[in-house]
Amino acid sequence: MLETVEYILRRVFLQNLHMKMVALLLTLALYLWVSVDREVERTHYIPVRYSVPEQMVLVNAPPHKTGVTIRGKWSDLNQLDATKIKMIRVTIDAGMGTRGQIPLSADMIDLPPGLRAVDIEPNSVQFRLEERRSKVVPIHAKLVGDPPDGYRVGKVSVTPQKITVSGPEQSLVQLTKVSTDPVAIQERTQSFVADAYLRVDDPLVEYRLDKPAQVSVEILTQQVERSFPNIGVEALNADSALVKSIKPATVTLNLRGPKSIMDSLDPDQLLASVDLKGVAPKDARTVEREVQIRNIPGGVELLGKQPQFFRVYLAPRPTEIAADD
Repeated sequence: MLETVEYILRRVFLQNLHMKMVALLLTLALYLWVSVDREVERTHYIPVRYSVPEQMVLVNAPPHKTGVTIRGKWSDLNQLDATKIKMIRVTIDAGMGTRGQIPLSADMIDLPPGLRAVDIEPNSVQFRLEERRSKVVPIHAKLVGDPPDGYRVGKVSVTPQKITVSGPEQSLVQLTKVSTDPVAIQERTQSFVADAYLRVDDPLVEYRLDKPAQVSVEILTQQVERSFPNIGVEALNADSALVKSIKPATVTLNLRGPKSIMDSLDPDQLLASVDLKGVAPKDARTVEREVQIRNIPGGVELLGKQPQFFRVYLAPRPTEIAADD
């Protein structure tokens, strides 16, 4: 048993001893390399902010970030939060003219103790200024989508109606209005008011508005006109008369109303009649009456009826003829 244990120990510690020693030395060297707090370099990208005179606009596009190489102890760099490094501020004074170049240097970077900036790229920025101008433009409500079938958009208004914008002259020449963010009107069946921020695509144009604009959208019922032909005409209140015929026998109705109602309107529900109240013929005769229309749905308007007057042919009832004999 002891011989077996001794054999196993020899294999573990002595077999390929030189290889095991090399591995141990490499592990130790790596440990020392990592553990020693040596100086290293890392590159971080720092925001750049530009300040220009109040009545001027920076019209070119200088870089808004710059790569800064920072050197320091490994432990210090490992604890550095790049997001907390103060941005680089570049001030363009009125005395610098309307165009030029400004150098960037490592001493513009404010770093914690023990760290220093050794390189910055790019190391200079170019600028071009133009005079800031202003103008008043209307605000346009941008609507997207369509109301449901049977509805339509009526009056659209925005509060405020106009806004003052400022920027370089060339940008203002091209700007004729300012649009709101999209206002969706899908599924809208009633008028509504919505808040909407303004959208200016040109980054050189600025405006001041403390709160969103108010967009008022009027949603109206879509009105349609339809013709309903061949509506039968009947006689009413003909107790004392015998109606032989009504000519013509049908009327054509022209109606206008909400599309949703007109689409579902059944022509059979429309009733047309001539009123014979007070007519008591003793002999065969004819009378002319204006056709009356009943049972028109609410919200639907009668635009016209063709024809408007009908001729009714009447004759005495048989009992009245026998009495005369």
